[in-house]
Amino acid sequence: MADNKTPLISIILPVYNAEKYIERALKSLINQSYKNIEILCIDDGSKDNSYNIIKEFKDERIKLFRQENSGPAKARNVGLSNSKGEYIMFCDADDWYEPNMCELMLETIIKQNVDFVICGCNIVDTYNTSIRSKEEFNYFKLKFNGYCNIGIYEFLMLNSMLWNKIFKKKIIDEYNIKFIDGYEHDDYNFFYKYLCCSNHFYSIYNKIYNYDISNPQSVMSTYYNDIKPKKKLDFLYSSHDLIDFVILHNFREQVIDGIIQLYKECVSRYQLFLNKKQLKELVIIQKEFLKDKQELDEHEYIKEIRNTEVDKYLKKFDIKLSLLEWIFSIKNKSSYEKILTIFGFQISFKRYRNN
Repeated sequence: MADNKTPLISIILPVYNAEKYIERALKSLINQSYKNIEILCIDDGSKDNSYNIIKEFKDERIKLFRQENSGPAKARNVGLSNSKGEYIMFCDADDWYEPNMCELMLETIIKQNVDFVICGCNIVDTYNTSIRSKEEFNYFKLKFNGYCNIGIYEFLMLNSMLWNKIFKKKIIDEYNIKFIDGYEHDDYNFFYKYLCCSNHFYSIYNKIYNYDISNPQSVMSTYYNDIKPKKKLDFLYSSHDLIDFVILHNFREQVIDGIIQLYKECVSRYQLFLNKKQLKELVIIQKEFLKDKQELDEHEYIKEIRNTEVDKYLKKFDIKLSLLEWIFSIKNKSSYEKILTIFGFQISFKRYRNN
């Protein structure tokens, strides 16, 4: 560990089939203006040449680990358990840092004396292969500027991405924050646990992280593909684990309120992607999980769930969904013609093809 003037930053870099990108990512890290870093690369069973490319780098600050394909949660936990730094940062293998990212993030978290710092990012499509529009990425736009205290609003408006933040290792260790293995949304779970343990953060508008949307193998790309049916309720299990964490540590009331409001928002959002069988399972799991959580008795949303009758809920949801579909829907008539429905009126529009 270095002295207080030059604390060590541990950068955790999970890698999976990133041979087209990993060299760029590593070069951006070893060429940081702030030199006292360690780079923990965890190859998650890549089937391409990623592992060998990393081995070619001779920088002693790079620590390379290899595991069978187990997902990003386990890879990041390997990074955490082997990290020696006072501060933790993350990087995805297909992205890269601007040269001053570590320096600016470290300088800010020390000078402002906050629990974490968040920065802006550039969204790039290196190979022009992404089908996602940049409008989708409003999620990543910073909604805060400067010093912020943490309340309910922050729980709802902060994004859970890890790569544009710097964290304190002592907070992670003190509360034993890990990535939950076996579920989707492990980054969401990790970040909000950390947020529960924090009092304030600082937001800088500098776009010093570059987020590449062109890699179909990336963690975020798979998120936008269809999630397997058996994984559709992972968001619920992840949220329940988060609630248990809050109860275990008896956090201040404002934190509990923030988590419950976040829970409500997540359920409202994700239930739109569930079929009737999954919706029924959702309500049953919620009712079973929350029935003995006495610490949450005063929250109206919790009371509402406990009193929910499954059949009435499903009927009510069917009516709500049908109304939404009537108000606004888009359907494919053919590979190049779409039908737009607004308030029951249909409009046909075509996408011209290059022959």
